[in-house]
Amino acid sequence: MHRTAAETMFTILALTSILLSASLIVPKTVLAQSLTKVRLANIGGTSDHMQVAINAGVYRNYGFDVENIQIGSSATVVQSLIAGEVSFAHVGAVPVVAAVANGIDLKIVAVFINRFNYV
Repeated sequence: MHRTAAETMFTILALTSILLSASLIVPKTVLAQSLTKVRLANIGGTSDHMQVAINAGVYRNYGFDVENIQIGSSATVVQSLIAGEVSFAHVGAVPVVAAVANGIDLKIVAVFINRFNYV
């Protein structure tokens, strides 16, 4: 029996629909991976992009469960880093440099802005 092009296309679409439907009913627990918990501190305002990424699930896609903690000042954020209460921080460089100058082992990994954006 020879199939027409229309019959072949219908068969392909039907199989695709079945496979798509089956993939949607797979329990999330089967697809879930264990997430690494990360606490991120920031001073708010200029760190909104972090929360946007959390809300969009960007970090979860890479295996991280990120908790965003807003703290009132850069100095307090650095103290939280030193105490081990947070894993990473989005903070100004001055308190980090001051801590390093006093013998604390902290690293600046990246900068968000490489110039004063308000000038």
